[in-house]
Amino acid sequence: MYNAITTLPNRGDLLGTLEKSLNPTCDAGELVAVIVLRVQRLKDVCIEYGYTESDTIIEEFIERLHSCLRDKDYLARINTDEFALVLPGLKNQAQPIMAINKIQRTCCAPIELDGREIKMKLAFGSSVSPDDADCADALLRCADLALRDAEVGDLESVRYCEREASEPVQALQLETQLEAAINAGGLQACYQPIVDVETGEFAGVEMLSRWPNGPFGPVNPSTFVNTAEKSGLIMPLTLWCLNNGLRECGDWQAILPNVPVSINFSTLVLTDPHLPEVVLRALNLWNRDSDTLTVEVTESAIMANPETCLQILNQLHEHGLKIAIDDFGTGHSSLAYLKQLPVDILKIDQSFVTNMVDSLADRRIVQSVIDLAHNFDLTVVAEGVEDEETLDTLTLMGCQRAQGYHVGMPMPASELNAWFKGSPWELFNAPAA
Repeated sequence: MYNAITTLPNRGDLLGTLEKSLNPTCDAGELVAVIVLRVQRLKDVCIEYGYTESDTIIEEFIERLHSCLRDKDYLARINTDEFALVLPGLKNQAQPIMAINKIQRTCCAPIELDGREIKMKLAFGSSVSPDDADCADALLRCADLALRDAEVGDLESVRYCEREASEPVQALQLETQLEAAINAGGLQACYQPIVDVETGEFAGVEMLSRWPNGPFGPVNPSTFVNTAEKSGLIMPLTLWCLNNGLRECGDWQAILPNVPVSINFSTLVLTDPHLPEVVLRALNLWNRDSDTLTVEVTESAIMANPETCLQILNQLHEHGLKIAIDDFGTGHSSLAYLKQLPVDILKIDQSFVTNMVDSLADRRIVQSVIDLAHNFDLTVVAEGVEDEETLDTLTLMGCQRAQGYHVGMPMPASELNAWFKGSPWELFNAPAA
C-alpha cells in the first residue's frame, strides 16, 4: 500500500522489505541500519500554512530526503510526521551516522515557499543489525526507542544502546508522574539572584523549576519541560511556575518590596491566545504589580512563530510586564524582529560568558551583544558569571547585570531569605532600619 500524497511505502511495506534485507546481508557479514526520523512541529506547519501548502513543503522535504540515499536504500512514511530508512549492505557503524549528518544538512536547509523560508527541525533514532536486533520488528522498535530518547533529551540524534535502553525514562510514566508532581506539590521552585554590576544593587531573581524526586530520581529540567510540551502539560506547568513565583516573592516583601521575578515561557505557551489573561489573573490573585514580573523567552521560541509571539508579547508588555530574550546569541533571531519586539532585556547565553576571560572570540561576541543592547536601549544581563575576573571584565565592557554561581546559586525561597540577609550585594528598596 502506498501513501497517496507522498507515494511512499508504509510501515507494513517497510517491515517486509527490512526482513528480506536482513538474511543475505547478515550472511555476507555486512550491517543493516534502520533510521527513524521525525519532522518536529509538522502539525504547527500545517496549521500555519494550510494543508495544501504543507503538502508542497513535505514533497520538497521528501525529494531532498531521496537525494541523500543510495539506490539500494529504502524509504517509508510510517506516520504523519515520521519516516523510516533502511540502509542495507553497510561496512561499519560510522555509515549510519554519516547518513544522518547528510540528511540533516540537506533537509534542514530553508525551504522557500512564496517568498517565505521554512526550516524543518528533525530528530533521529537509529539501530543496527545484527548488533541491536536480528529481526525486522525488533530492529525498528530499537530505532523507535532511540528516537524517543532523542526527543526526551532534546537531542538531534541517538543511537540505540541496549544498556541505556534497559533503564529508560519511560515517556508515559514520566508524563503521569509529572502531572502528579504538578498537582501534588512534587516540583520545587528555586530562585537565582540577578545583580546590577555597576551599582552593586540586587536586581531580582529568575525562577527555575526543579523536580528532585522524579520516577527515577532527579529529572533534568530540559527533560521534564520537553515532556510537558509533548503531553499537553506545559500550560499547567507554567501556571505552577507563575503561582509559586508570585506567591513566594510575597514572603520577601518585608525585605524587598516588589522584588522582580523572571519566569521562563516556552514556545507552545507563547502561541496560546489566552496567555495574557492567564498571567493577569495570576498577578491579581497574588496582588502583585505587573512590572514586578519579567517574561523570559528564547530566540528559538520567538522565531518558531514570530507573528503570533509578537502579538502575545505586545499584549503582555502593554499590561506593564517586562520582556527578556533569554540565551541570546544561540538562536537565529532577525534584527528586524528584534526591532519590532517589545523587549526590555537581553540575556547573554552562559556558553559565551563562562570562558570569555580566556577566549577572545567569546569576548567579542559578548561585547557585540552588549553594544547591540545599548543601541536598542535595552538592559543586558550576562548569565554564567562564575568568578570575580569575569564579573570585572563584564563591568568594564558595559554590561549592566550579572547572574551566575559567583553572584548566587539557584536556591529555594527559604534559603534565598537567608541569602538576602548575608549577601554582599545591596538590597534596593530595603526598608529603613
